[in-house]
Amino acid sequence: MKLIMENWNNFLNEKIEPDGDGPLGKYVFPSQKLPKEKDDIYLKDTIEPNTEIEEKLQALVISHFQDKDTPLPRNATTAILKMIQDNNYPNIFRAYDQGKVYRGMVLSKEIFQKLFGDLPKESKWYTAPINWIAGKSVKNKVDLPFSPTSKPSYSPGMDTHAGSFVSSWASSFKAAKIFATNEANAQGGIPIVLTADAASNTFIDADPLYKEFLFAWGFREEAEKIGVGDINLESITVYKPMDIGDGNTVSSGGWV
Repeated sequence: MKLIMENWNNFLNEKIEPDGDGPLGKYVFPSQKLPKEKDDIYLKDTIEPNTEIEEKLQALVISHFQDKDTPLPRNATTAILKMIQDNNYPNIFRAYDQGKVYRGMVLSKEIFQKLFGDLPKESKWYTAPINWIAGKSVKNKVDLPFSPTSKPSYSPGMDTHAGSFVSSWASSFKAAKIFATNEANAQGGIPIVLTADAASNTFIDADPLYKEFLFAWGFREEAEKIGVGDINLESITVYKPMDIGDGNTVSSGGWV
Protein backbone atom coordinates (compact mmCIF):
# COMPACT_ATOMS: atom_id res chain seq x y z
CA MET A 1 0.00 0.00 0.00
CA LYS A 2 2.85 2.37 0.88
CA LEU A 3 4.46 1.74 -2.51
CA ILE A 4 1.16 2.46 -4.26
CA MET A 5 0.83 5.81 -2.47
CA GLU A 6 4.43 6.73 -3.28
CA ASN A 7 3.84 5.96 -6.96
CA TRP A 8 0.59 7.97 -6.89
CA ASN A 9 2.31 10.98 -5.37
CA ASN A 10 5.09 10.73 -7.93
CA PHE A 11 2.47 10.67 -10.67
CA LEU A 12 0.80 13.81 -9.28
CA ASN A 13 4.09 15.62 -8.99
CA GLU A 14 4.87 14.84 -12.63
CA LYS A 15 1.40 15.85 -13.81
CA ILE A 16 1.20 19.20 -11.99
CA GLU A 17 4.25 21.36 -12.65
CA PRO A 18 5.96 22.67 -9.50
CA ASP A 19 5.86 26.43 -8.80
CA GLY A 20 9.52 26.59 -7.83
CA ASP A 21 11.61 25.92 -4.76
CA GLY A 22 11.99 27.74 -1.47
CA PRO A 23 10.46 28.11 2.01
CA LEU A 24 7.01 27.08 0.75
CA GLY A 25 8.15 23.80 -0.78
CA LYS A 26 7.59 22.94 -4.45
CA TYR A 27 3.99 24.17 -4.60
CA VAL A 28 2.55 27.48 -3.36
CA PHE A 29 -0.79 27.26 -1.50
CA PRO A 30 -1.82 24.05 -3.35
CA SER A 31 -5.23 23.78 -1.65
CA GLN A 32 -6.12 27.25 -3.02
CA LYS A 33 -5.01 26.68 -6.62
CA LEU A 34 -7.59 27.21 -9.35
CA PRO A 35 -8.00 24.00 -11.37
CA LYS A 36 -6.24 23.93 -14.74
CA GLU A 37 -7.65 20.52 -15.61
CA LYS A 38 -11.02 19.05 -14.76
CA ASP A 39 -9.62 16.67 -12.15
CA ASP A 40 -7.09 19.04 -10.56
CA ILE A 41 -9.49 20.10 -7.84
CA TYR A 42 -9.36 16.59 -6.39
CA LEU A 43 -5.57 16.46 -6.30
CA LYS A 44 -4.61 19.57 -4.35
CA ASP A 45 -4.36 18.16 -0.83
CA THR A 46 -2.31 15.18 -1.98
CA ILE A 47 0.39 17.20 -3.77
CA GLU A 48 2.21 18.63 -0.76
CA PRO A 49 1.23 19.76 2.74
CA ASN A 50 1.83 23.42 3.60
CA THR A 51 5.01 24.28 5.44
CA GLU A 52 4.62 26.15 8.72
CA ILE A 53 5.51 29.51 7.16
CA GLU A 54 3.27 28.74 4.19
CA GLU A 55 0.28 28.10 6.43
CA LYS A 56 0.68 31.51 8.11
CA LEU A 57 1.46 33.36 4.89
CA GLN A 58 -1.56 31.85 3.12
CA ALA A 59 -3.89 33.09 5.87
CA LEU A 60 -2.40 36.60 5.75
CA VAL A 61 -2.55 36.87 1.95
CA ILE A 62 -6.16 35.64 1.93
CA SER A 63 -7.07 38.25 4.55
CA HIS A 64 -5.44 40.99 2.47
CA PHE A 65 -7.75 40.26 -0.46
CA GLN A 66 -10.92 39.41 1.41
CA ASP A 67 -10.90 41.73 4.45
CA LYS A 68 -10.28 45.43 3.94
CA ASP A 69 -9.44 45.85 7.63
CA THR A 70 -6.51 43.41 7.57
CA PRO A 71 -4.04 44.51 4.88
CA LEU A 72 -0.86 42.55 4.28
CA PRO A 73 1.23 42.91 7.45
CA ARG A 74 4.91 43.74 7.59
CA ASN A 75 6.21 40.20 8.20
CA ALA A 76 4.22 38.79 5.27
CA THR A 77 5.35 41.62 2.99
CA THR A 78 8.98 41.08 3.97
CA ALA A 79 8.68 37.34 3.31
CA ILE A 80 7.21 37.91 -0.16
CA LEU A 81 9.87 40.48 -1.07
CA LYS A 82 12.58 38.03 0.02
CA MET A 83 11.12 35.28 -2.20
CA ILE A 84 10.97 37.74 -5.12
CA GLN A 85 14.61 38.68 -4.53
CA ASP A 86 15.65 35.01 -4.37
CA ASN A 87 13.54 34.11 -7.43
CA ASN A 88 11.91 31.26 -5.49
CA TYR A 89 8.51 31.22 -7.24
CA PRO A 90 8.80 33.62 -10.21
CA ASN A 91 5.37 32.82 -11.63
CA ILE A 92 3.63 33.46 -8.30
CA PHE A 93 5.50 36.23 -6.49
CA ARG A 94 6.97 39.00 -8.60
CA ALA A 95 7.64 42.71 -8.50
CA TYR A 96 5.75 45.22 -10.61
CA ASP A 97 8.48 47.55 -11.82
CA GLN A 98 7.38 49.00 -15.16
CA GLY A 99 4.68 51.48 -16.11
CA LYS A 100 2.41 53.77 -14.14
CA VAL A 101 0.41 52.91 -11.05
CA TYR A 102 -2.61 54.74 -9.62
CA ARG A 103 -4.34 55.09 -6.28
CA GLY A 104 -7.87 56.43 -5.87
CA MET A 105 -8.67 58.29 -2.66
CA VAL A 106 -11.15 60.73 -1.19
CA LEU A 107 -9.85 63.59 0.97
CA SER A 108 -11.13 66.78 2.51
CA LYS A 109 -9.57 70.04 1.37
CA GLU A 110 -7.74 70.44 4.69
CA ILE A 111 -6.22 66.98 4.64
CA PHE A 112 -5.19 67.34 0.99
CA GLN A 113 -3.36 70.56 1.81
CA LYS A 114 -1.70 68.98 4.83
CA LEU A 115 -0.43 66.01 2.80
CA PHE A 116 0.30 67.51 -0.62
CA GLY A 117 0.17 71.30 -0.40
CA ASP A 118 -2.21 73.55 -2.31
CA LEU A 119 -4.91 72.13 -4.52
CA PRO A 120 -4.20 72.61 -8.25
CA LYS A 121 -5.93 75.54 -9.87
CA GLU A 122 -9.20 74.61 -11.53
CA SER A 123 -8.82 73.90 -15.25
CA LYS A 124 -10.07 76.56 -17.67
CA TRP A 125 -11.89 75.78 -20.87
CA TYR A 126 -9.60 77.97 -22.95
CA THR A 127 -6.29 76.54 -21.66
CA ALA A 128 -7.13 72.88 -20.91
CA PRO A 129 -10.46 72.08 -22.59
CA ILE A 130 -10.26 68.30 -22.13
CA ASN A 131 -9.54 68.58 -18.42
CA TRP A 132 -12.23 71.25 -18.08
CA ILE A 133 -14.84 68.99 -19.69
CA ALA A 134 -13.77 66.10 -17.45
CA GLY A 135 -13.98 68.30 -14.36
CA LYS A 136 -10.42 67.62 -13.33
CA SER A 137 -7.21 69.47 -12.58
CA VAL A 138 -3.70 68.07 -12.32
CA LYS A 139 -0.97 68.85 -9.81
CA ASN A 140 2.25 67.96 -11.65
CA LYS A 141 4.75 68.95 -8.96
CA VAL A 142 4.47 66.82 -5.84
CA ASP A 143 7.38 67.25 -3.41
CA LEU A 144 6.11 64.85 -0.75
CA PRO A 145 5.66 61.10 -1.29
CA PHE A 146 2.51 59.23 -0.40
CA SER A 147 3.08 57.50 2.92
CA PRO A 148 0.99 54.58 4.19
CA THR A 149 0.76 56.57 7.45
CA SER A 150 -1.56 58.88 5.50
CA LYS A 151 -4.11 56.12 4.98
CA PRO A 152 -7.53 56.59 6.57
CA SER A 153 -7.06 53.29 8.43
CA TYR A 154 -3.73 54.29 10.00
CA SER A 155 -3.37 54.91 13.71
CA PRO A 156 -0.27 55.27 15.93
CA GLY A 157 1.10 51.92 17.01
CA MET A 158 0.37 50.17 13.70
CA ASP A 159 3.93 50.57 12.44
CA THR A 160 4.85 47.01 13.33
CA HIS A 161 1.85 45.66 11.37
CA ALA A 162 0.72 47.28 8.12
CA GLY A 163 0.18 50.86 9.15
CA SER A 164 3.33 52.27 7.60
CA PHE A 165 4.29 49.57 5.14
CA VAL A 166 1.76 48.73 2.38
CA SER A 167 -0.90 50.47 0.32
CA SER A 168 -3.12 49.35 -2.55
CA TRP A 169 -2.64 50.76 -6.04
CA ALA A 170 -3.87 49.78 -9.51
CA SER A 171 -2.35 49.51 -12.97
CA SER A 172 -5.60 51.00 -14.33
CA PHE A 173 -6.24 54.74 -14.02
CA LYS A 174 -9.91 54.05 -14.76
CA ALA A 175 -10.19 51.62 -11.84
CA ALA A 176 -8.64 54.15 -9.47
CA LYS A 177 -10.86 56.97 -10.73
CA ILE A 178 -14.06 54.90 -10.46
CA PHE A 179 -13.21 53.97 -6.90
CA ALA A 180 -12.48 57.59 -5.89
CA THR A 181 -15.55 59.10 -7.55
CA ASN A 182 -17.86 56.38 -6.22
CA GLU A 183 -16.59 56.96 -2.68
CA ALA A 184 -17.03 60.72 -3.09
CA ASN A 185 -20.59 60.27 -4.34
CA ALA A 186 -21.38 58.08 -1.35
CA GLN A 187 -19.59 59.97 1.39
CA GLY A 188 -18.59 63.41 0.14
CA GLY A 189 -15.08 64.84 -0.17
CA ILE A 190 -12.62 65.46 -2.99
CA PRO A 191 -11.92 62.49 -5.28
CA ILE A 192 -8.27 62.27 -6.29
CA VAL A 193 -6.04 59.85 -8.20
CA LEU A 194 -2.36 59.61 -7.31
CA THR A 195 0.04 58.65 -10.11
CA ALA A 196 3.45 57.05 -9.54
CA ASP A 197 6.13 55.37 -11.63
CA ALA A 198 6.48 51.70 -10.70
CA ALA A 199 10.16 51.67 -11.69
CA SER A 200 11.12 54.19 -8.99
CA ASN A 201 9.13 52.55 -6.19
CA THR A 202 8.50 49.07 -4.76
CA PHE A 203 5.35 47.19 -5.78
CA ILE A 204 4.24 43.57 -5.54
CA ASP A 205 2.24 42.43 -8.58
CA ALA A 206 -1.09 40.81 -7.73
CA ASP A 207 -1.78 39.57 -11.29
CA PRO A 208 -0.22 36.11 -10.75
CA LEU A 209 -2.30 35.67 -7.60
CA TYR A 210 -5.51 36.48 -9.52
CA LYS A 211 -4.65 33.88 -12.14
CA GLU A 212 -3.55 31.09 -9.81
CA PHE A 213 -5.64 31.22 -6.63
CA LEU A 214 -9.28 30.97 -5.71
CA PHE A 215 -9.03 33.55 -2.91
CA ALA A 216 -7.84 36.29 -5.31
CA TRP A 217 -9.65 35.48 -8.56
CA GLY A 218 -12.80 37.41 -7.67
CA PHE A 219 -10.81 40.63 -7.13
CA ARG A 220 -9.00 40.60 -10.49
CA GLU A 221 -10.84 43.68 -11.84
CA GLU A 222 -9.15 45.79 -9.16
CA ALA A 223 -5.82 45.24 -10.98
CA GLU A 224 -4.05 45.71 -7.65
CA LYS A 225 -0.37 46.48 -7.22
CA ILE A 226 0.71 46.38 -3.57
CA GLY A 227 2.86 49.41 -2.77
CA VAL A 228 5.57 48.94 -0.16
CA GLY A 229 6.71 51.87 1.97
CA ASP A 230 6.58 55.51 0.87
CA ILE A 231 5.66 55.98 -2.77
CA ASN A 232 7.17 58.86 -4.75
CA LEU A 233 4.48 60.60 -6.78
CA GLU A 234 4.54 62.03 -10.29
CA SER A 235 1.21 63.82 -10.21
CA ILE A 236 -2.18 64.09 -8.53
CA THR A 237 -5.39 64.35 -10.54
CA VAL A 238 -8.12 66.16 -8.62
CA TYR A 239 -11.77 65.98 -9.61
CA LYS A 240 -14.41 68.50 -8.65
CA PRO A 241 -15.21 67.98 -4.97
CA MET A 242 -18.56 66.55 -3.95
CA ASP A 243 -18.36 67.92 -0.41
CA ILE A 244 -15.43 69.65 1.26
CA GLY A 245 -16.34 68.08 4.61
CA ASP A 246 -15.15 68.98 8.10
CA GLY A 247 -11.41 68.55 7.73
CA ASN A 248 -11.28 64.80 8.21
CA THR A 249 -10.13 62.27 5.66
CA VAL A 250 -13.07 60.39 4.19
CA SER A 251 -12.89 56.62 4.50
CA SER A 252 -11.28 54.83 1.55
CA GLY A 253 -13.48 51.72 1.81
CA GLY A 254 -11.82 48.64 0.36
CA TRP A 255 -8.54 50.40 -0.46
CA VAL A 256 -5.85 50.31 2.17
